[in-house]
Amino acid sequence: ENKTIPCVARPLLHELHPLVDPNLDLESPKLVIAGSKLILGKEAKPSSPRLLKETIENFRLQMDDLTINWKKFLGSGAYGAVFSAVYKGKDAVVKVVKKEASFIKEIALLSTVETHRNLNIIDFIGWIHSHKNEKIENLVVMERAQSDLKSLLHQTGGKMQISEASY
Repeated sequence: ENKTIPCVARPLLHELHPLVDPNLDLESPKLVIAGSKLILGKEAKPSSPRLLKETIENFRLQMDDLTINWKKFLGSGAYGAVFSAVYKGKDAVVKVVKKEASFIKEIALLSTVETHRNLNIIDFIGWIHSHKNEKIENLVVMERAQSDLKSLLHQTGGKMQISEASY
């Protein structure tokens, strides 16, 4: 199933993703994620009339505002590892995304979801693409939840009321 995502971050995509052809016609500032493929440009179908309102670039953060506790490992998955962090004095988590293509898809999707805020979804704070000691780090910064879904479901015997599931 294709997911169409509004995007005007063409310089960002070229900066972060070496596989994106810099000569690709990007007159149509759209990004479509189809499975594991990124489809850019005119082939992408418009997703909304507010196409240019929010961009991935609006969620770029400064490393100076973030403190990562590398000793407080919270978990990992197919895309990377998650650590405890503080962003501008507030509790947060940082996902270190292994692959740049996955990173681009994730920040594109999260920035779009954040644009259409839902109180039941953890806040996407932003992202950082940093070069540190010859190592590139792709960081996704999100609000820190009080608990995880697995723990909540375990505590409730696998069943929750709508009011309990609301954040």
